[in-house]
Amino acid sequence: MPIFIFESYIQGAKQNNFALLSHFLHGLKTMANQVQDNEVKEVMLGSGRFFIKRIEKINYLIIIKCNIGANYDEIIQFSTKITNIFISNYADKMELPIEDRREHFERFKNDIKTMLNLGIEIYDKL
Repeated sequence: MPIFIFESYIQGAKQNNFALLSHFLHGLKTMANQVQDNEVKEVMLGSGRFFIKRIEKINYLIIIKCNIGANYDEIIQFSTKITNIFISNYADKMELPIEDRREHFERFKNDIKTMLNLGIEIYDKL
């Protein structure tokens, strides 16, 4: 099952080590196999929280890493929004050659960045 990874760093915050995150991915993927379709499972590891969502329809996992203080309802709303964007705009592109997929993933990352910068309510009005 493919995993899409996108990290958004907060300016001035201590940047996370991507290699460290990769060590957790195997365990998260194993745990994600127990998550039902469209269910969101929350896992706390160290100083971070991970929200895992399985999208059976397209055979993808969305894993959101955030800080401990993140608002649960906002993360669930964000998870739903990015899932809908991915299914609507990008899921059908995943069978393309790798270079074309990279281009679509970059667009998806830009959508996520825009949503994070503007907030979901403003993003929805675009």
